[in-house]
Amino acid sequence: MLSAGGFNGGVKLLILEQLRWLLSDPSLDVGALTNRQLASELNKLFPLLKTVSICATPHYSTPRVSLMKRVRSWWQMRRADVVYAPLWFSPFTSLARPGVVMIVDTLHRDLPDVLTKEEIDWRETAIGHAIQSACKFLCISEFVRARFIQHYRVPMGSTEVSTPPLRVQPGNLEGTHSRKLERPFFFYPANAWAHKNHLTLLRAYGLYRELLGSAGWDLVFTGYVKEGPFANELKKKVQEINGTMERRVHLMGHLADAEFVALFSSAGALVFPSLYEGYGMPVVEAMQLGVPVLCGDVAALPEVADKAALFFNPHSASSIASAMTSISNDRALQQRLRQAGKDRVGRLSTADEKERFLNFIRSIHT
Repeated sequence: MLSAGGFNGGVKLLILEQLRWLLSDPSLDVGALTNRQLASELNKLFPLLKTVSICATPHYSTPRVSLMKRVRSWWQMRRADVVYAPLWFSPFTSLARPGVVMIVDTLHRDLPDVLTKEEIDWRETAIGHAIQSACKFLCISEFVRARFIQHYRVPMGSTEVSTPPLRVQPGNLEGTHSRKLERPFFFYPANAWAHKNHLTLLRAYGLYRELLGSAGWDLVFTGYVKEGPFANELKKKVQEINGTMERRVHLMGHLADAEFVALFSSAGALVFPSLYEGYGMPVVEAMQLGVPVLCGDVAALPEVADKAALFFNPHSASSIASAMTSISNDRALQQRLRQAGKDRVGRLSTADEKERFLNFIRSIHT
């Protein structure tokens, strides 16, 4: 379920933008069922949004029966025409109302080893209920739609693709972040989840520094780092590397938007070794900010980056290190990728995606 703060990563930014789109349409009366922590955050962002808290804290292990009782109580009061579930929870079967579920990835089927059993069971149950209820499905890329149809045998006509909007704008960035770095750096914005592949990137960075020595760029991580085995291992590896490389790897955690954008815009390159992405919003954000993109050749990333990235094999530390070496040594390549990114962003339209999304939601009721 959606959480307050940065735990949900890029998908939360997409959901917040979709809320803005829904609230901008005067023909729609929009309400949100959420947890108490997120309700407070949403009320600050969207004062006109009607929120109803159905649980104290969001978690995959929250009893489904308890949630359903609260949802049914809300339903009797609101009698909504359409329910949109942007993050797996789908109460449509018992409510007998049209519904839309956003499918951000099929990670639980394509790369199940990186999720817990309860996370997988939650996703499977939610999708099963939605399919039984003849819901419609909003996919965030053609890759996700193809994988979803293949895994669940849903008809093409029950799906639509609406890609995430262009989110960041360079604007006036001077003085908006306090952690300026003295040296050029690679930037990797990703929560500390196993499929984000931080540890392989750290191995790649070690190979890169063996080749370039002190002339090599720094490496900066941002994103939510929760407590747990993977996050703890990541922090331990960063400490070990910094013990031998004079603190050249920076683990900065979750940043506020203004600071994040300012830091991102000053990066020498985005390095994005994720093993699985339903879309890959940081790739587009880098292009918007004029930052060259290095990314894996897997999942939705080739679709999103198109010809505007230097691709590598994200399973291979040496492949990643080779790409890092190429970009840091070749200013002409840096400039080519900046221009290719600008051209790619020029072919993306937030206005078109907003209209596609709203039309899809409206079509469910009609």
